[in-house]
Amino acid sequence: KRSSENSPFNKLDPDEAAIAIMYLPENQRVLALSSLPPEKQLAVVQSICKLPNFDFRHYIAMLKQSLERIIEAETSYYKPVGGSAAAASIIKHLPTRIQRMIIENLEDTDPETAASIKNKLYVFEEIIPKLSDKAIRLVLSEINVQDLMYALKNTSNAVQEKIYNNMSKRAVQNFKEDMELLSPVTPTLIENAQKTIICTIRHLEDIGELVIPRGDETALGTDTASPANDDDDQLIP
Repeated sequence: KRSSENSPFNKLDPDEAAIAIMYLPENQRVLALSSLPPEKQLAVVQSICKLPNFDFRHYIAMLKQSLERIIEAETSYYKPVGGSAAAASIIKHLPTRIQRMIIENLEDTDPETAASIKNKLYVFEEIIPKLSDKAIRLVLSEINVQDLMYALKNTSNAVQEKIYNNMSKRAVQNFKEDMELLSPVTPTLIENAQKTIICTIRHLEDIGELVIPRGDETALGTDTASPANDDDDQLIP
């Protein structure tokens, strides 16, 4: 196992390392970023977000050996890589401690980039199915019912069932009836409601009340909380 100082990517400047990492197979990008010292990780993430604006011919010329395959395959056209979505897709596989360090440093040095990454790092439809039932019930107890109605509009069955399975039957019935009475909901309302709920989830994780599974992980263990009471009219059983 290489130390961060001996990582070949550490010998490149942040812009060069960003390009080299983005042309690696997806499952190797996390390893490459993790091999760098913490301060270099931050700089490389910032560069990844800015890659779409780079002059690729200039940087690829400086990376002839590491990007030889790319140069030979694409002599006149270089497909765009990077951006905040690409950075988020790598960061979400890193340990929570490193994620927070990168995001917090970005918030201090580049708030706009930090916000863009966070919006793509925490996606409503990806996080909800991964949370444990106990975590879902906790989230439901903290959020506004109308936000939940907006957030669930046009979501997958998996997301909706994850929520409904943690409500009483009567609450689900009332909730669905109220949703049908909603006036047409704009994409902006849906997005804002989902962001509000994601902020609540992140806050609960920050204070140690729940855990957001990372990458392809799902919640482990069996919840010990009591099942929903079918006679309970409340949103949270």
